[in-house]
Amino acid sequence: MTDPRWLFTDNPMLWRFFRSRLRRRQLISGLLLVAMLGLAAAWAGREFNWIANGRSLNLLMGVQGILLFFIGSAQIGQQANKARTTGMLDFHRIAPLPPLNVALGFLLGAPIREYFLAAVVLPFAIFCAYGSPVGISGYLLILIPFILAAWVAHAMTLLNILVGKTGGSGARSIIVAVFLFYAVGGGVGGIIGYGSSMFGGHFPELKFFGVPFPAVLVLIGHELVLLSFFMIGAVRKITSDRTHTYSKPQALGYLSLLGFLLLGGCWTWVGQEYLALVLIYVMVIFALLLLLTITPDQAGYLKGLEFAQRHGKRRPRWWSDSGLNRMTVGLFGMIVLVISTTAWNVIGSQNVASATSAYSLTIVIGVFVVAYFGLGLQWFLLTSAKGGGTMFALFITIVWFVPVVAGSMMAAADVKRTIMLPTLALSPWAGLSLAAGINRYDLDSFESCRAAALLPAMLFAFVFNNLVSNARRKVEHKREEMLGIIEAKPKGPDFDLAG
Repeated sequence: MTDPRWLFTDNPMLWRFFRSRLRRRQLISGLLLVAMLGLAAAWAGREFNWIANGRSLNLLMGVQGILLFFIGSAQIGQQANKARTTGMLDFHRIAPLPPLNVALGFLLGAPIREYFLAAVVLPFAIFCAYGSPVGISGYLLILIPFILAAWVAHAMTLLNILVGKTGGSGARSIIVAVFLFYAVGGGVGGIIGYGSSMFGGHFPELKFFGVPFPAVLVLIGHELVLLSFFMIGAVRKITSDRTHTYSKPQALGYLSLLGFLLLGGCWTWVGQEYLALVLIYVMVIFALLLLLTITPDQAGYLKGLEFAQRHGKRRPRWWSDSGLNRMTVGLFGMIVLVISTTAWNVIGSQNVASATSAYSLTIVIGVFVVAYFGLGLQWFLLTSAKGGGTMFALFITIVWFVPVVAGSMMAAADVKRTIMLPTLALSPWAGLSLAAGINRYDLDSFESCRAAALLPAMLFAFVFNNLVSNARRKVEHKREEMLGIIEAKPKGPDFDLAG
């Protein structure tokens, strides 16, 4: 099983898709249609001088993007959802086929016909690139991040199907595929074409921690990180449907890696203090999303407790999947604190003392938001066997979105800013920005906004921390009662009806 050939040549998942999706009739008709489109684009480029200005190449790359991003992602979503609903995915979990092979089978096998169709466009695109400012070398260089971005969209589609409800995850992946298509196909192609035409074939560079690197190399590095992020989650969900999408060490590593990449890209943007605020938002949001993937519920903690006590330990280790997320929440807060503080010290303006204190408080608020979100999620899942997630979603709706709606209604009703802005600041979505000093020149509401953003976050963090400790003790006590380790206490006057 460890033979590398099992990943590709001896992968039964790949060969199953090869046989089903490369049938002669459908493949030949698709090849002829795409070849006619490529020939028409090349002829139009020669007749209307579209080759010289790059329009023909952009058109052909658009065809490749539609094939790889949209149709390819849809095929992966359809095949993975079919395997999940029919029970075939459960069969693969117990079959002697490694989960990585199954994931690669979906990733490379489901859109195999689209890969062949995109390859038909390649000769026409090279012909159009030869007479364009990009050149053949530039086009081939564009293809590397272009194909990697398609793989990112495919891996994200597979992960969405595995973690979401049956039949409802494919549409969300297509939305991200559209974003990746325009970001990579348009953005990267544009900067490479601009660099080739304006600088004599020298491709533009981007600075990472102040060191210049080729822009394509920086983009490839970011795409490889995204690809590994989605693939690790997909492989873990293929292994078991009940396992967490990521382990706690993996989540800590990816949060640290995201902060590292953000700092490297923003290192030279000195004086852009609002960019530091955007970085705080990105770090907080990504930390919250990761917390959703690593927090165990009551059943998971009980199983981990049983396993730990069977091996002579009191409770699960904090880094295990069944361990409580409290230590991980603290480490998440430290990472957000370090990355955001470093970004502010490097990027933000240090000319105004009030700005420094405002952003420092914003960072503290962001850390407390991460803390009470993770601890609150853990408490709701630990105290309720079935409806914990729903109750937590209701709590987040009340705490995060109700203040925004109320503040918006006050703004529409022309209520005083000293009342309206602090109401908005109760929600972290607006509270982080208001505490950072967006309304710094409105002195009547600035301090009240900072207090409104800080106090609820700090209160929730401390309250949920105590609640998690109490809930953990109750769960452990309940298990000891069930095992007969301790004597159960009477719970009411009618407890001993037999007496």
